[in-house]
Amino acid sequence: MTRAELGPLLYAIFCDSYGDLAFETVTEEIVFRRGGSLYLIRDASDSIVGFGTLSIDGVKVGWRTYSVLQGGVYMRRGVRGGGAVFVRRACLALLRARLRHPLRPLYAVFEFLTPYSYRLAERAFARVYPSRRRPTPPRVAALLNAAIDRRGLARVGDDPFVVSYPDPASHQRELSTPSTSRDADPDVAFYLERNPRFAEGHILCGLVPLNLSGLIHAITRCARLITHRRRS
Repeated sequence: MTRAELGPLLYAIFCDSYGDLAFETVTEEIVFRRGGSLYLIRDASDSIVGFGTLSIDGVKVGWRTYSVLQGGVYMRRGVRGGGAVFVRRACLALLRARLRHPLRPLYAVFEFLTPYSYRLAERAFARVYPSRRRPTPPRVAALLNAAIDRRGLARVGDDPFVVSYPDPASHQRELSTPSTSRDADPDVAFYLERNPRFAEGHILCGLVPLNLSGLIHAITRCARLITHRRRS
């Protein structure tokens, strides 16, 4: 399929997964982002039901250059399993980045759209910054700030890691199915303290170190979470 054909199709999937943003913002800054890779996710009938985006950039802070991964996966509502497909692709990209620059520290930057995506990251990864469990080291804060500056996102509010797109999407529908146990979670509470206006489109950015032990921990935890969801 051509870019002209894919654009409207993937835009509809994005809006179904995330929320309404301007067509140009989605296609230019996310779907067909310069320097990024696009992965299409299909179902058993070969229909496109989702997509993932992935890029690994060299970000320099002081005298050191870091490899910083950024990506996202977007699925039609009700479709499951796309995340596992994307994780496999991401692991291959990480391996290539490690072989290309073996001495560079490797990190992943995340845009946590909701407190529940942040809670999932805290469960999946050994270390997430910022976190209620540990202070953010100055070098990690500097790298996260540099990654945000590289994306050109505007900071909003008092928290240096909370940003917004020029035309932010609303996440009101994330509030339509409250869960007492979920909302009482301390990681959810921490997120809401840092980013209380997430439903208006404000996003908390975070950073995860991807050293070997961290990757093994994440893969193991993700496998357990996927197995648990399939059984439930």
